[in-house]
Amino acid sequence: SVPMSLAQTHAVYLRLLLYPARLSCDWGRNTLPNVTSPLDPRNLHSLVSYGAITALLLLSLDRLRKGRGPSVLEASAWLLVPFGLASNALFPVGTVVAER
Repeated sequence: SVPMSLAQTHAVYLRLLLYPARLSCDWGRNTLPNVTSPLDPRNLHSLVSYGAITALLLLSLDRLRKGRGPSVLEASAWLLVPFGLASNALFPVGTVVAER
């Protein structure tokens, strides 16, 4: 399904951000197979990725609320806003994954 495949693509982006061991000059449509079942193990990677990002944002909001500074929240915004535009979530950009 499209939402599960998009979530898997986001998990690949996070893995490439944290551990860019396997880079590619061409991430075409057939490079990452589509996720077709909710039982696909790649869905676990997507859940862990979204969970880590959510935990980071909640921690950042808590630190901001306690007056400890917005540094992590600002860094998250600088990372997530451009990613949101290039992540194929709003509109297709032509590549599945790209080392932008």
